[in-house]
Amino acid sequence: MNTKSSKGLSPAFSPLGIWAISIGTSIGWGSFIITCNTYLQKAGILGTAFGLLIGMGIILVITWNLQYMIRSRPDAGGIYSFERSVGGKDLGFLALWFVLLGYLAVLWANITAVPLFARFFLGSTFQFGFHYQIFGYEVWMGEVLLSVGSIGLVGFLCAHSSRLPDRIMIAAALVFALGFTVCAVMAILRHERAFSYAPLYSEQSSAISQIVRIAVISPWAFIGFENVSHFSEEYRFPVRRIRAILIFSVVVTTVLYLFVSLLSISAYPPEYESWLDYIRDMGNLDGPRAVPAFYAAEHYLGRTGVVILMLALLGVILTSLIGNLLALSRVLYAAGREGDAPSLFSEFNGKGIPQKAIYAVVLLSAFIPLLGRTAIGWIVDVTTLGATLIYGFISQAVFHHARRAHRRLETVTGIIGLVLMLCFVLLTLVPGLLPFHAMETESYFLFIVWSLLGLAYFRWLLARDRDGEHNLRFIVWILFLFLVLFASIMCASRATEKAADEAVERIYLYHQSHPTVDLKKSEAERLLFLHEQAKHISSTNTLYSLVSLGMFLLSVLIMMSNYRDTQRLGKQLS
Repeated sequence: MNTKSSKGLSPAFSPLGIWAISIGTSIGWGSFIITCNTYLQKAGILGTAFGLLIGMGIILVITWNLQYMIRSRPDAGGIYSFERSVGGKDLGFLALWFVLLGYLAVLWANITAVPLFARFFLGSTFQFGFHYQIFGYEVWMGEVLLSVGSIGLVGFLCAHSSRLPDRIMIAAALVFALGFTVCAVMAILRHERAFSYAPLYSEQSSAISQIVRIAVISPWAFIGFENVSHFSEEYRFPVRRIRAILIFSVVVTTVLYLFVSLLSISAYPPEYESWLDYIRDMGNLDGPRAVPAFYAAEHYLGRTGVVILMLALLGVILTSLIGNLLALSRVLYAAGREGDAPSLFSEFNGKGIPQKAIYAVVLLSAFIPLLGRTAIGWIVDVTTLGATLIYGFISQAVFHHARRAHRRLETVTGIIGLVLMLCFVLLTLVPGLLPFHAMETESYFLFIVWSLLGLAYFRWLLARDRDGEHNLRFIVWILFLFLVLFASIMCASRATEKAADEAVERIYLYHQSHPTVDLKKSEAERLLFLHEQAKHISSTNTLYSLVSLGMFLLSVLIMMSNYRDTQRLGKQLS
C-alpha cells in the first residue's frame, strides 16, 4: 500500500475507486448517441459487436503496456512522466501535449452534454436569457450557466476533498453499470418472438469493412481508461494490483457498450419499418424518443426504465466530469513539477490537493459552452486520433524501457501496440483508405490549430531552457511540421470531396426539376449550371489549399524562430 508520496500527494483512491474512474471516463454521453449514429447505423449489430470485440483485444495489448508502465514508474504524470524518463524531455512534451488534447476534448464533450440532458428530460426549462446560433446549434444563456455551474461545482468538490470523489465515482459507476445491465437484459428477455435484429450489417459496404471500421475507431470507445495512471501516487493499495483492475475495466466497458447497442435496437416506434430507419431519424426527434436506448427502456419497463436510465446517464456524465478533471489536474501538477508548465500548478492547498491546477482546468472549460454542441462534435472527432497517439506513445516508451530491462514479453507487446497505433493513425487521417471518414473537415482544421499551439508553446519552453536539456528538439519540430502539413493536405482533400458531393447532389436535383423541352435552350442552361458547379468545387479547393499553405508557412516561421533561439543558446553555452 502506498504511503504519503514524497512529492506531496496522499493515498486517496481504493481499488474499486480506480476501477470506477477507469470505466467512468471510458463511457460518456457518446455511449448513447455515437453508438447509434456511428456504430449501429454504419455497421449493424453484428458489425458493431465483432468490431468492439476486436477493439477490446487491441486495447488489451495497450492495457498490458499500460500496467507495465504504471508498475515501473508510478507517477502522477502517467505517460508524460514515463516518456520523459525513457525518451527525454522532448518526447515527454509530445506525450503531454496529446494527453491534454484527448482529455480536454472528452471533458468538454461531457460539459456540453449537461444541457442536452436538460433538453431531453426537462424540456425548455434552461432555455432562457440571450440566445444565438453557432454552426447550426442554438446556445441559450440558461444552458451555458448550467454547464458552467456543473463544472464549477465538480471543480470545487475535487479541490477540497480527496476521499469524497473516490466514493462518488464508485457510487456513480455502479449505478450506470447496473442500470445498463438491467435494462439490456430485460429488453433481451421481453421482446416479442417475431422481433428481428435485422439488418445485422449495414448495406453500404462489406461486412469485413464494417467490422474494421468499428475496430479502427475503438480507441475512442476506451479513451480515458488509462487515466488511472495519473493517480498512481495516490493508490491505497499495492501498485501490482493495477493489472487486474485494468483488465477487468476493459472487459466491463466492452460489455456495457454491447448492452447499450443491443438495448438501442431492441424496440422502435411503430411508424418506422425497422430499428435502422428509427436510428437514421433520431436527429429529428425530441425528448426520450431521440435516444433509442431510452425509448427501448420505456417500451419494456415503463417509466421505471426511463428513471433507471436517467440515473445511469447522470452517473455517466458525473464520472466523466470528475475523472477527466482529476486526471488533467494531475497531469498539470506533474508538468508544473518538472518545469514544463507554470510552477503554480504543482502547489498544494492545505489538504494536499493541487487546487490551482484543478481551477485552471475549470477556468479554461468555462468558455466552452459558448461554442455550442456542433463545434464540440468536431473536437470529439479528434479524440480518436488523440487516443491513438497516446496509446502509441505508451507502447513506444514501454518497448524501449522493456528492451533495456530485458523484458521479452513487454518488448513484444510494446512493438505490437506501436505498429497497430501507427496503422490506426494513417487510417484515421487519410480519407479513402477505408470506405468511411473518421474525421470531418473541421476536425482536421482543429488538429492543425492544436499542433501549431504545440509548436508555439514548445518555443516558450525552449526560451526557458538554459542548460540545453532539449536535445531532441528537432524530433518535436519535424513531427509537428509533418502533422500540420499532412493534416492540411487531408483537410483540403476532404473539403474538395465534400464540395464535389454537394455539387453532384445539386446537379441531380437540377436534372430532376428541369426536363428537356427546348433542347437548344435547355442545353445552354445546363452547361451554365454545370460550369457554376465546377467553379464552386474549384474555389473550395483553392480556398482550403491557401489556408493549408498559410498554416504550413506559419509552422515553418515558428520553427525558424525556435531554431534561432537554439543557435543563441548554443553560443551562450559555448
